[in-house]
Amino acid sequence: MVKNSSAGCAIKDQRIIFDGVVVEVDELVRRLKAVANNAPETLVIIKADAKATHGAVVEVMDAAKRSGLNRLAIATKPKERRGVGE
Repeated sequence: MVKNSSAGCAIKDQRIIFDGVVVEVDELVRRLKAVANNAPETLVIIKADAKATHGAVVEVMDAAKRSGLNRLAIATKPKERRGVGE
């Protein structure tokens, strides 16, 4: 039985970062295809900063799909909860 793996992709300051390296979309597709060849059930986790546009997130999602990786998740950061009376 193969253990499921994950691959993280970040969007920071409108740049795509994969494996700690800033990449263009075409390079992201190439790298994700290599991941898919080794582990086709890999979960791609997308983490975007507050400046990331919807289009940039969709571009990364599309790159994952074109690479053959269909399991996607978007990392979220929970909002800080304020207590009563604050």
